[in-house]
Amino acid sequence: MYEWRLEEAKGNDAIKELKWFGLWFINNQNQISKDWMISKLNETLEVTNGVIEFTSEIVERLEDYLEKYCLEILKTLNLLVKVDNQDWFLIPSKETIKKLLIHTTETCSVEEIKDSINETISNLVRKGYHEFSNLLYQIEKAGSGTLHRRFGPFGVRTTSGYLVRAFSPHPNRLRRLQISAGRCA
Repeated sequence: MYEWRLEEAKGNDAIKELKWFGLWFINNQNQISKDWMISKLNETLEVTNGVIEFTSEIVERLEDYLEKYCLEILKTLNLLVKVDNQDWFLIPSKETIKKLLIHTTETCSVEEIKDSINETISNLVRKGYHEFSNLLYQIEKAGSGTLHRRFGPFGVRTTSGYLVRAFSPHPNRLRRLQISAGRCA
């Protein structure tokens, strides 16, 4: 039944209705398979452009999916973090997000996830959560490969075209450099 409603909603403006799928997701006590739940969560987030109720609780609940669904978790985080009007969920979820990102890099190959993890961390840094910029360095140090070298060893490119200096000697004074024609101006 939900699959039918999701398909119907793709053509309509049903965000108000579909955003309540978050309640289903957090209250599932293994009555519905995890495969179905995580795939429908991501489909719902795609239709609603990342808008969903119970966002903090969803992030906490993603820990139950760590062992088998690392790529799906990363997709979920990407969809949630891209949304500009619900940043409030990030405050109580920061540590869980860090844990999910680190576990994902330990479980999946770097080639599979490097673009998604860079995008997620760039969006978090863009929103002012600069502590995530050092996460790329921590991930590499843990032996998961080289993720941040894609943008140079000292920064993370945000989606707005800025380079955030992640390893500044003064972490509270991050510099933004406009990227133009392939070089920092």
